[in-house]
Amino acid sequence: LVAPQRAAALPEVPTVAEAGLPNFEVTTWYGILAPAGTPKAIVTRLNAELVKAMHAPDLKERLEAMATDPATSTPEEFADYIKKEIAKWEEVFEGYCDGVEEARERHGVEVRLTPDLTRGATPEEAEQTVRYSLAYRDRGVVGVGLGGLEAEFPPEPYAEVFALARSLGLGSVPHAGEVAGAASVRGALEALGADRLRHGIRAEEDPGLVRELAGRGTVLDVCPLSNLRTGAVAHLADHPLPRLVAAGVRCSISTDDPAMFDTVLSRDYEAAESFGLSPRSFYEAGVAGALCDGETRARLQAIGDAYPWR
Repeated sequence: LVAPQRAAALPEVPTVAEAGLPNFEVTTWYGILAPAGTPKAIVTRLNAELVKAMHAPDLKERLEAMATDPATSTPEEFADYIKKEIAKWEEVFEGYCDGVEEARERHGVEVRLTPDLTRGATPEEAEQTVRYSLAYRDRGVVGVGLGGLEAEFPPEPYAEVFALARSLGLGSVPHAGEVAGAASVRGALEALGADRLRHGIRAEEDPGLVRELAGRGTVLDVCPLSNLRTGAVAHLADHPLPRLVAAGVRCSISTDDPAMFDTVLSRDYEAAESFGLSPRSFYEAGVAGALCDGETRARLQAIGDAYPWR
């Protein structure tokens, strides 16, 4: 889907340019491409419609109706195209796991995978993700996350499927506290049994929750440049990261999605270091929260100890 250049009756929200990123040419938000400067509210609304469409009970009939257009193909040809072009679950998992093995063999890089359940998915679809994740545990899948439209889909409805995942030995690493408030973080901890949190920065709105995160030693995977791209923070100087670290919360640094947010890990580290924070502390937090065996953790710790940190 491509966002319109203008839309009426939508709230005023910061644009990408207003967030201090004038060179960001394309706004990407969960699969929606829009012209640079398109208000996030427009793109988010379009994405909500896309999510609804993808889970509509009449999706098959609607796709078949599209195929009756002579400019496309016959229904039979269109159905054959769908069968050939849409990847099966096995192909997706096999592809990622093959990449994990190649990274290890060619570069000595260890990767673990935590597929996301999509907010808005049906319970059956969410459970299917968990079942496939379990099937690929011996190839590097160690947990499941929860991603998508956080404000529209809070954590609590996914409690049952995350309980299933944990009972099967998979970790819980949901996205929470990015665009929704502290209640989303609390829900991820209590309803989903989060071992580690993607983002979590809005926890700072609840001082008691911040103290709890620090006491638990829960690691937040903080993504400064993604937060700018999405408008979760208006300016880097406003980012909660230094305040969370000062409160004793363990924070690692991540990219969220390098291709989507036009970044690499070193750039996010540079953004985090601009607050005067130690890059080593971010690395050590990541190792502490890693879903891995003791031998791998010890090896990662040794790498950190040997690295010439600035």
